[in-house]
Amino acid sequence: MLTLISLLLVAATVPASPPVVAVESGTLSGARDGDVRIFKDIPYAAPPTGELRWRPPAPAQHWRGVRRAAEYGFSCPQKPFPGDSQPIETETNEDCLTLNVWAGPENGKPRPVMVWIHGGGLMNGGSATPATDGRALARQGVVVVTFNYRLGRLGFFAHPALSAESPGAPLGNYGYMDQIAALKWVRANIGAFGGDPHNVTIFGESAGGGSVAMLMTSPLAKGLYDKAIIESGGGRQVPIAIRGASADGGPSMEAIGETFAREAGVKEGDVLASLRALPADKVVGGVNMINNFDRKKSVNWSVDGVLLKADPTTIFMRGEQAKVPLIVGANSDELGSIPMIGALAAHALSQFGEAAPLVKALYQRPGGGEELDRLPGDAGFVEPARYMARRAAEAGGKAWHYSFAYVASADRKKLKGAPHASEIAYVFGNPDAIRGATDADRKMAATVSATWVRFAQTGNPAGQAVDWPAYDPASRPTLVFDEALTVTTNLDGARLDLIEAAYTKGIWSKLAQ
Repeated sequence: MLTLISLLLVAATVPASPPVVAVESGTLSGARDGDVRIFKDIPYAAPPTGELRWRPPAPAQHWRGVRRAAEYGFSCPQKPFPGDSQPIETETNEDCLTLNVWAGPENGKPRPVMVWIHGGGLMNGGSATPATDGRALARQGVVVVTFNYRLGRLGFFAHPALSAESPGAPLGNYGYMDQIAALKWVRANIGAFGGDPHNVTIFGESAGGGSVAMLMTSPLAKGLYDKAIIESGGGRQVPIAIRGASADGGPSMEAIGETFAREAGVKEGDVLASLRALPADKVVGGVNMINNFDRKKSVNWSVDGVLLKADPTTIFMRGEQAKVPLIVGANSDELGSIPMIGALAAHALSQFGEAAPLVKALYQRPGGGEELDRLPGDAGFVEPARYMARRAAEAGGKAWHYSFAYVASADRKKLKGAPHASEIAYVFGNPDAIRGATDADRKMAATVSATWVRFAQTGNPAGQAVDWPAYDPASRPTLVFDEALTVTTNLDGARLDLIEAAYTKGIWSKLAQ
């Protein structure tokens, strides 16, 4: 008996062997956290360096032996900024086209897959943040994937020499090309982790949510996913052209690229060789999502005619987006906490012209006082979300519309509503990524994450915890994620109707840039 007890005690102290998985490029050795298998820093494409800079992502290189995949890899080059709600926690390097996978124990039954696309204005962000750790979702029965994609000028750049080099190929949107490459990798490899390659949900926030809208409207992404979730993804951005004048009368992406090349000191001769030889930090420069406002130099996505035939708003208006089940929504006070909100709100109000007094009246609190600070967020995120829900429903698809209004317990004295990106930790079931998390915060995280998982599993987010009807353009139902979890109809309808009318007239769409 003593011998048996001794053997059991020894077995209990021996760490479990790391999980091993074989993918197309080679064999991976990951890590374990209880019943969750974790694999990080998996190449889904070749490093986009040297001759591969500003080209579509090339296939990942094969490796020999077993590649250690237990730690995050590099984040893509970027200029960080103070106050970023989701700051990167790893070093940056152009060798950043990697992804991470969290999966439960192998049980022979394929699990739904959830692929996260991070935000950051296409300028900042990455897959290595505490809020987007995938183990809590994996424990609920899904396989979770997060990944990096090229950012800033390394990810969104055009130049006449690049266009001449690749006639007829997708141009400019190299970060979007990376996203499509990551989804192709998932289709081809996720089965090795126990995931179902034919039950893939793409979800993202801010620029990640906008990326989901792009994927729903790009012919190159067709068939790579089965469901979609857009969190605060905007959708009213003015499209920029590769060549010629852009929709807002500003310069094309090629013209912006020529300006950058001149200012970077690139001379006549082999312009592409000179551009590709520039250090990554010089290409990034001092531009990030906070200061990317100079229209003559701005970094942005573009309509290239191949990857994007038109901007997502136009595609949704035509009803030509992918007809997959969709969750779409925004937060209750998207931009109300930013320092410049007063000036931004005044500018937004001025764009309404003669209708400005009516708009201002609609932003009066019922009990007195004003909440005009909500106007820029409503214009940039809330109304576009309602628009996409309506257009998806009218095109014959299924959509569910939400408003995330829950404020973390520690922030209720200083915040009037849920700010931009504050839902992410709840979606991933990671309440302890929130400062001073309480039991109420943990309960909300359990509810939101379970709702997203149910949608990934079934294509319908309604369940025992949440009675959530599909969007109907007549009644306009919206699930409000607050302490009470309420479904309301025509939420802030008068306000959003005026904003939609303003967009239709085209009088102030630059606000959504």
